[in-house]
Amino acid sequence: MLEKMKEEELLIQQKLEVERQAQMEREQEERERMERDRAEELLQEQKRQAEMEAKLAAEKEAVSKTLAELSDKYGAPHLSRVEEIDEMEQSEHAFTTVVDSEEEQ
Repeated sequence: MLEKMKEEELLIQQKLEVERQAQMEREQEERERMERDRAEELLQEQKRQAEMEAKLAAEKEAVSKTLAELSDKYGAPHLSRVEEIDEMEQSEHAFTTVVDSEEEQ
């Protein structure tokens, strides 16, 4: 009888040890998963930061370019230069052109 009780106690202790080992393994796996997730989040954040910096640099470069640089055509006017045309002169020129074309017909 005493021997049977010792066997049962040994079985219970073994069972508890197996459960404890399984719990420790689960906890270790959970820690590893959390570390992987954190590393992935950090990597994604670094990628987003690099993309944002590249985008800002590209926008800054694009803003400083002239129309000629943007269109890759020689002789295109600069965006910073604007010629003002007197509306009366423009209207007179258009009227003269219409009158001249009617006279030719």
